Amino acid sequence: MRATVYYTAGVQDLTDHSQDESEHAAVESRLALLTPVVKAWMTETAIELTSLGIQVHGGMGYIEETGAAQHLRDARILTIYEGTTGIQALDFVGRKIMADEGKAIGELISEMTSLDAELEADERLIEIRAALAAGTKQLRSATKCLLEQGSLDPNTAGSASVNMLMLTGVVVGGWQMARAALAIANGAASDDPAFAEAKLTTVRFYAQHIMPRTQGLRDAATAGANAVMALAEDQF
Repeated sequence: MRATVYYTAGVQDLTDHSQDESEHAAVESRLALLTPVVKAWMTETAIELTSLGIQVHGGMGYIEETGAAQHLRDARILTIYEGTTGIQALDFVGRKIMADEGKAIGELISEMTSLDAELEADERLIEIRAALAAGTKQLRSATKCLLEQGSLDPNTAGSASVNMLMLTGVVVGGWQMARAALAIANGAASDDPAFAEAKLTTVRFYAQHIMPRTQGLRDAATAGANAVMALAEDQF
């Protein structure tokens, strides 16, 4: 999450300072695409992480002995402060994917998949390479389905929106983890082998335990709107 927000901040810097017209247009499009992901994926995940923090501390965390409960309370308001996850997701799907017929997200997926050749060169990165390849495949498939179904059923965008956004967040996070692992493999933090090994371990954890979520998110995002819209108003 931290790497993703730093990357997005870097993109924002380019929108502010780039003098090249074509580059400026490209980074402006990338920033618009990632902004709702940063706002919603991160805030939803912050709730999950801080809730897990209480589980780690057990009852001592819940009764303020450690301060863990305050982190959860602070995180819980984030998904409202940023405009609510549902609104960010509708913006992401409607204005950032469907409005340009998938061009911006297609360019992002292509950039993420282009990392594969570099990851292939180091056997220590085999797990994150496979996980990133699977994740980008799920994201490409979900995007294609959204564009096809969305033109036929106006309820498609709303029913798919949150799952599409969360899917994108998980995959982009995996991309950033892969970039970090590649940097370590290329000698970053060579003066701190313990840190380097811990980073590679964290990357393997993300590949094994977080990236598999992309399959379920893709399935939910492409399920269509029938069940979502099936109940009559008086059934609520």
